[in-house]
Amino acid sequence: MLTIVNVTKCPASGMVPRMSISHEKATEIVNRCISEIKNERIRQGYSQRKLSSLAGVDHTTLHLIESGKRNPTLATLILLYDVLREDNPSFDALKHTRVLDEIL
Repeated sequence: MLTIVNVTKCPASGMVPRMSISHEKATEIVNRCISEIKNERIRQGYSQRKLSSLAGVDHTTLHLIESGKRNPTLATLILLYDVLREDNPSFDALKHTRVLDEIL
């Protein structure tokens, strides 16, 4: 099992909530994130090189992530999402409703 930790402490108990999800579910969520990023990148007309430059991510890293040869870090996903939502604010809502709500 992959354990995802929400680092926000509960105000009452001071404890950090934990939630476990299966490796398969975590992989499914990450793959959906990558797919949404790629689709939005293409929709906005960005090349991999342009998006990676704007996000401060190496273009080879983005290529490997989109081709399924490398797993992204959460920080990389957030950097890419942030650039894409600058031109499409509704992409932020897509992020929260379809992906992050499943794991938070």
